[in-house]
Amino acid sequence: LNTLGNVTLLHLTDTHATLLPVYAREPDTLLGVGEERGKPPYLTGERFLRAYGIPRGSAEAYATTYLDFPTLAARYGRLGGYAHLATLIKRIGAERPGRTLLLDGGDALQGSATALWSRGEDMLRATNQLGVEVFTAHWEFTYGLDRVRELFGDRERGGRFAGEFLAQNVAEAGWGERAFKPCTVREVGGVRLGVIGQAFPYMPVAHPRRFVPDLTFGIREDQVQALVDELRDRGKVDAVVLLSHNGIAVDLSWPRACAASTSSSAATPTMVCRSRSRSAARWWSARARTASSSAAWTSTSAAGASPPTATGCCPCSAVRWRPIPTWRG
Repeated sequence: LNTLGNVTLLHLTDTHATLLPVYAREPDTLLGVGEERGKPPYLTGERFLRAYGIPRGSAEAYATTYLDFPTLAARYGRLGGYAHLATLIKRIGAERPGRTLLLDGGDALQGSATALWSRGEDMLRATNQLGVEVFTAHWEFTYGLDRVRELFGDRERGGRFAGEFLAQNVAEAGWGERAFKPCTVREVGGVRLGVIGQAFPYMPVAHPRRFVPDLTFGIREDQVQALVDELRDRGKVDAVVLLSHNGIAVDLSWPRACAASTSSSAATPTMVCRSRSRSAARWWSARARTASSSAAWTSTSAAGASPPTATGCCPCSAVRWRPIPTWRG
């Protein structure tokens, strides 16, 4: 794989406990609303292939559209699984030692019988073996606060997860204090990276309230901006990464919302690793299951160089992303 820059972010999300390869038929409908209608990433089928220049009948077309599914499923077989992810992650890590950071956007510990029976234990072990370094959450909260703390810890102590669990937008009901660590600073490839965790903001309305009776959630973009400013000013980071499970519609709106503050700090770019993306970012991926992926990304030099033109994966400021082809059936 061609390298670009001095830091590689590896991002996976929404694997939903799919340890083994599966037959994954992509949906034939993905509706955008208002200005989003008919624009990437709200595209499927032929329009998706045309938008990203993917040949019909290719492995990429099979992995990203519903077209010719029976024929291509017979040709290419099952997709993804954690063994494929592990191979990919190890290969990239060996090619770029000390220059990668593995992020998980959540929805990893729920979705299979064994995950249910073990209350996420099996997938936490797989997550640790995969080498995930920073994690935020969504369906993990359906196991309840006590179990989440047992597996991931809280703002004061760690859990069984070998990395760091971040969720800046989750607070204790009544007190308003953050229940988990909001952010971290990692040294990667000679670069100081600030990472902010943004858990799924709609838990109390998307799931039964009994799962999280003692917690409050929300988007809380003002808190995110305060953390970005703190990481830049006090943390002296070279770049800020938002590990988000907001959903793509919210994430795409954030660069516009924070443009005023980030434009004055172009030397410290901010980028979003988001959940449920159906953009070009997503199809350059190692497939884990339906509606999930693990995408490898490289950023340009974040330190000691003039910031490039902003393009690619939902940047809030000057950063350039390039997708890496990571799997071809």
